[in-house]
Order: sequence, then C-alpha cells, then structure tokens
Amino acid sequence: MGATPQKTVLRGTLTVPIDDEVQSDPWTREYYAPPWPEKTVKVSFPLLSFRKAVLGSLNEAIDKANAQRFLHDNGFTAIRHKSELHSHPGGTSIFQDQHAMDSVYCPEIAKLIQQLTGCNQVFTVTHRVRGVQAATNVPGLAKPLRIPHNDTTPLGTRQAIRYSRHDLRDAAEEAGILAVEHALYESTHGVRAVDKASQAFEELYNFPVPGPRYATYTVWRPLKPVTRDPLAMVPRREIESDPDLVLWRYDNRVPGPDGDWLRQLEMVKLRKDAEALREPLEPDEVLVVQLSDTASLGPGATVGGGTAHASPDLRDAGYGDARESVEVRVIAIW
Repeated sequence: MGATPQKTVLRGTLTVPIDDEVQSDPWTREYYAPPWPEKTVKVSFPLLSFRKAVLGSLNEAIDKANAQRFLHDNGFTAIRHKSELHSHPGGTSIFQDQHAMDSVYCPEIAKLIQQLTGCNQVFTVTHRVRGVQAATNVPGLAKPLRIPHNDTTPLGTRQAIRYSRHDLRDAAEEAGILAVEHALYESTHGVRAVDKASQAFEELYNFPVPGPRYATYTVWRPLKPVTRDPLAMVPRREIESDPDLVLWRYDNRVPGPDGDWLRQLEMVKLRKDAEALREPLEPDEVLVVQLSDTASLGPGATVGGGTAHASPDLRDAGYGDARESVEVRVIAIW
C-alpha cells in the first residue's frame, strides 16, 4: 500500500514582540499609538478553521444558534449579515463615506449585535477601513496589523464608559453600572474601577450576584474575497493556560469630550493553535470578536474573555490584491 497523502496545513506568520519591553509614557505618544516594540520575532503557526462550526448549515436559525454558542465559549464567532451598502453603485468606496457609515452601516452593526447577544443598547465607538489605499493619508484607512493584540481590556472598557462619550456614561449610569462599581470601590478598600490594581475588583464583580453586564466587540467584514492577510484569533483561555504566553498590558492616549484619557490594551505572544477562518469570508459574512465582557470576570465565569487577534502573513499561500475590510467597534449594555 502506498503512503497516505498528508493534508497540507495552512500556516501564517505573525510579528511577536519580545516580552521584556518597558512601558513608554502614553502621554508622550500620539493618540491611539501603542508603545512600538524595539525587538520582535517572526513566528509561524498553523491556522485552524472554525467556519463549519458556525456557518455549516443552510438553516439561518441553526447557524445563529451555533454562532451564539461559539461566541459564548470562545470569545469570537462568524455570522451571515447582508449590508445595504453592498448594493451601492459606488462600490466599496462607500465604506469610506462618513455619512454612510454613521447613518447606515453602524446602525446595521448595532442591530446585529443586539440580535446576536440579546443586549439592550449598543454604542458605536470607532470604525476603520483597511485596504490597498492604506499607504495614503486617507482618514480611517489602515494596514493589516501583524502583532497579536486585544484592543481593550476589562479595565479599558471601564475607562471607555466613563471618559469616551457623555451618552455612553449616561447609559452606564442608567443601567446601574456605575453604582455597582462604586459599591465595589467601597468594599475593596478603595480600589477604584479605573485603577490598574483592580484584580480584586474584577474577581468580586459577579459575586455573590452578577453585576450589570457590558462588553466591547469589534465586527469585521471583508469588502471583497480575502486571499491574503486574513484575521486570526485565539481563545483567551488558551493564552492564560500556557506558561509560555505573555499578556502584556499597556495604555494608549485617547481624546475625549472632557480631555485626553488613557485606555488599557494588550499585546500577546501567540501560541501555535491560533484559530482562523481558513476559507475566505464573503462580504455577506462577518466576524464578531469579543474584546471584553463583564460576564467573563471572576473565578466562576463561563463566558470567553477578550480575544487576541492579528493578521498573519500567508507568504506564498497568499495571493491577489491587498485585503479590503471594514471594522466597527461597539460597546453593548444589557
């Protein structure tokens, strides 16, 4: 008998920061600019597909249930979603139009998150377009990022609901979030919700009863078939359970209505079994990546926490034009 053919495994390469970097002063950096690492290494790893787990049925109700379950367990998912902007005669350039994004696309994404998660309110925080024009000075465009990262931590979301927008802070107050967190401040000997030394605060948030739930998500859509620079994710539990991985938290300077404020983010060293959609997504399919969720706080939490993600280089396996995609970040309140 001949040898059994071996299935070719798609691999991707990430740029991984060395974990001994020193935190630079965020107040001296540009807005949203991370402390760019001086030392990095290239790491190649296999990409595993989760497409069939969430998009494997022709039944919309079954796929939605699968998507919800996968998001709950892993902190990210994929789901079918058709946007009105895809029928626009201007093509994908309409996603660079601020009015179209504010009046059409962002409300579509808010409704999608409400239907997917069952939350009561959704606030669009930011949106950006990635594509071949990213090398120009067009606002809102950016290149795919090779460094694995999470765009906010639980602390970063607590900072955002207080400092990013007045309507978001008002909604958090109406939902009882600020009152519960102030009570925790009093019970944890003065550890404030926005203090970095907030581990005890987070462990008590859902004990003895769950606190008001809120979460940050980013919703990623390809604007055409992606044949290079895909998006790869890894469940947070896989990072925290591996002694070789480092979750390195840092601050970015962000402008706000009452002045500049700091938001906490993370960089991460990625392990081999990072997961990605191996088959290209279609424009009517989107990724939903959970960046933080209060339901993931505490020792008894069952919801997946913040998800590390990046855009791996596929080397010779990648082909065609540069990736074009649109990403919308939102904060959901239950």
